[in-house]
Amino acid sequence: MAGLALVAALVALAVWHGRRAVRTLKAVEADLHRAEVAGQDQAERLAALEKLRDGQQRAEQAIATGTAVVREVHKGIAEIPLAVLEAIPGAKAPAQALRGLHHSISDGVYGALENLNKAVGRELRRN
Repeated sequence: MAGLALVAALVALAVWHGRRAVRTLKAVEADLHRAEVAGQDQAERLAALEKLRDGQQRAEQAIATGTAVVREVHKGIAEIPLAVLEAIPGAKAPAQALRGLHHSISDGVYGALENLNKAVGRELRRN
């Protein structure tokens, strides 16, 4: 009878450990599932961030290109009255000085816009 009691005790212990192992396995599986879901969420967030960064780079490039085009058009339009002024006798020297002043100011303004665009782009890429 003692042998049967020992076998029963060992079976009961094995069942208890088996149930405990099943609970542990289920908990591990649940943790694994949560980790997979979190990994998928993280991958989606990273993909969205990459998409935003690509958009930001395209916007920065578009602004840089647009600013360069507007700068050249502005300079070309300014050349029309400046050339007319230079053609007037006695007004050539003042017109040339005016051209230099105009170009200096517009170069400063467009340069500031270019620098601002680059700074905003750097700041956005940093975050």
